[in-house]
Amino acid sequence: MTKRILALILALLLGLCLCACDGDNTGNTDGKTDSSVVSGSSDTASNDTASTDISDATLTIKVKKGEVTKFKSNRPYDDSKEDITIILVTGQSNFTTSVGFSSEYGGVANGKIANFSEVPVIPEKGTCYSSGYRSAITVLSDDRDMNKLCDASRLDNTLGGVSPSFGIEWNKLTGTKVVFVQAAVGAVGVHEWTPNPDDYICECNSNTQLYAKAVEIYKSSYNALSKNYNIVYTGYIWNQGEHEEVYGKPECQSTVNSDQGYYDAYKSMHYGFMSELGLDFGGISVVRADKAGATAQGSMSLTIARNAQYKLCNDIDNLFMISTMSETCAASAPLDMDKTNTIHYSQATFNKMGADCASNLYKYLGLADQNAQFGGIEVYSSVAHKLAAFDKDGKAIGEAVVAKGLFTNHILAKLSTLGTNYRINGFSLIAADGTDLSSHVDDFGAIDWTAASSGRTIKNIEVKCVIE
Repeated sequence: MTKRILALILALLLGLCLCACDGDNTGNTDGKTDSSVVSGSSDTASNDTASTDISDATLTIKVKKGEVTKFKSNRPYDDSKEDITIILVTGQSNFTTSVGFSSEYGGVANGKIANFSEVPVIPEKGTCYSSGYRSAITVLSDDRDMNKLCDASRLDNTLGGVSPSFGIEWNKLTGTKVVFVQAAVGAVGVHEWTPNPDDYICECNSNTQLYAKAVEIYKSSYNALSKNYNIVYTGYIWNQGEHEEVYGKPECQSTVNSDQGYYDAYKSMHYGFMSELGLDFGGISVVRADKAGATAQGSMSLTIARNAQYKLCNDIDNLFMISTMSETCAASAPLDMDKTNTIHYSQATFNKMGADCASNLYKYLGLADQNAQFGGIEVYSSVAHKLAAFDKDGKAIGEAVVAKGLFTNHILAKLSTLGTNYRINGFSLIAADGTDLSSHVDDFGAIDWTAASSGRTIKNIEVKCVIE
């Protein structure tokens, strides 16, 4: 009996020795588990084919440093004259003067809504002036003084929208009188603002000569006012893009149906204004995503106009992103939008947006006592899911490894603070095996994941930021 027990013990010990030898056949000589074997087993179990390279990738966003330089006009200056700024107001209905208070008042009067949220702010007498709708302003008269025009006692004739608060803030910052030439028109596309609208096709069946009219009324205003005033700053401001959500879809038979199409059309308008009118700057208050904008996050969703506007401000030296306040607005929020027509902002929003535009523009032009400081970047998917964030040194704030499923096919990399001259300077996409996949990411942030994943499985992407 004892011999039998000893034999069993010897057999057990021999079996243990054999198991130990088999475990060492992985090639591991340091006693640690081979992670590649574990990973391979796990991926096979998740239905990946054995022939597929299992690979992650690194998406790097490059940021170029830039210094803000102080703007100085080269126009003649006469110490005996008062200083003025001329702002050409362009775009779609949200930059007209009939939105905001007068629209909301009409809704109250007609029983569509119970009340409106706020009246326009009123500039001090003699500080801000406005032309009429698509007309020149040649004399700074009491009839065109916004102290009078913005008075809510004018009811649905009250001048509202973004101009009153922009004017107040710009006058406070620069000390100049502010003159608005109102050229914005409702329900129009970017193609109608080009110097050559007849070259475009749009399913909206409209090719209004908006550019030519804006040039005409601006020149008339400038030529008349320059006789009696020093024109210290000149520029245009823009808000538009809801039109392309309807008529700019890829399936539409419209010329402007892509990021690049919007970009090219806008650029022709911008450079036309700069050369024909001698303007100092352009400023974009970025459009929100109207169709997805029931929530603030939805308003940040990407559209062809939003994609293009970010890239335009990134690429063109004298074109600035002066406000992103639209991205905080939601159609479902009581004070954000005009409840009679939720494509338009409420006057309460316009009162903040105008001041924001003026304040940021002042920083971009290097006029502030202290320049705005770069605060890092944020990276979003096309449905406004925040993928990653980085501080001023390019260091990740929180997790920077993201599941590919969250990326969608388009990303937006945006500066977290406005008013600086930092720029997004391109993207690189590198597979874990070193393969350069950067050709599958375009300049607008669109990523062709089908092509990038050819021959490999990309499950997780590490997002990085490099400050150049």
